[in-house]
Amino acid sequence: MAAKPARVRKAASVQVAKAPRRERGRLRVASLLEAAQAVFAEKGFDAATMTEIAQRAKAPIGSLYQFFANKDLLAGALLERYGVSLWQVMDKIAAAAPGLTVETLSDQLMAALVSLKAERTVALALMEVAHGGPESALVLKAELRERVTAILALNCPKAPAARLRPLAIAYLTLMKSAATLDAEADLAERSSVLEEMRAGARVFLVARLSVLAAC
Repeated sequence: MAAKPARVRKAASVQVAKAPRRERGRLRVASLLEAAQAVFAEKGFDAATMTEIAQRAKAPIGSLYQFFANKDLLAGALLERYGVSLWQVMDKIAAAAPGLTVETLSDQLMAALVSLKAERTVALALMEVAHGGPESALVLKAELRERVTAILALNCPKAPAARLRPLAIAYLTLMKSAATLDAEADLAERSSVLEEMRAGARVFLVARLSVLAAC
């Protein structure tokens, strides 16, 4: 019998160097994060500067440093914000997983990263360079792996728990590839390519879970 999947923790609110107490401060933090996301997307983490981010947000540089002492904290806050949105999507999939066909489960997982267009490109890039603050890229990546593993266990409880984690990690590469392809706005065949990826992911997941459930 497969081990009961670990209950993953709920994402906390985004952490900042100094938590705003008033609505005005919360709006300023949101504006700074939007500006950081835009600058990171255009320049990359290493080339982006705090001055550019403050200018994009139309905020004094001192205001930026008041809430975020450095770029790592900004990156960490963006990853946390992405995590909050992503975990909401994943929680819905987990709740439905026991009653889904494997094909439907595959489609929902493949759509999870694709659905968060506004945040995913920068978040996935930050995960690769492993920058981050309170919610680091490595922590986010590890939790995503655990959540996909838990979802597969809920859908296929007969599969050995030890075999589901490698499958989840492998399947995540397909999820990330779909999100990367979806971001290629100039790819004329994007829709067709994504459908091919979804079809292939269904075949892969059905085949692997069938084998593992029979072990």
